[in-house]
Amino acid sequence: ALPIFMEALSTGIPMVSVGPKIGSVAPDKPTFCAHRFIENEVSGFWSDDENKLKEYLEILMENEELRKELSLKGREAALKYFSFERNQRDWKELLETINV
Repeated sequence: ALPIFMEALSTGIPMVSVGPKIGSVAPDKPTFCAHRFIENEVSGFWSDDENKLKEYLEILMENEELRKELSLKGREAALKYFSFERNQRDWKELLETINV
């Protein structure tokens, strides 16, 4: 799910995502991480409540200005979290940690 999520944010698609409870296979094994990158109601929406997710979708369908704002904020988040420089730094730190 992460590559699709990254692609959507980086292309400016307003995001509505399930949260960690719905998106994880078990409470002690979090497998879904969109909530870590989306600042709720700022750069996108996420929730573990199905009714709230429906509400977020309805709000986006009705509010073009909000779609534009979330698109810009989501793109900023993508550049912050998934930039080449950040990935390069993270890989370097990992390789140094395992002495490669």
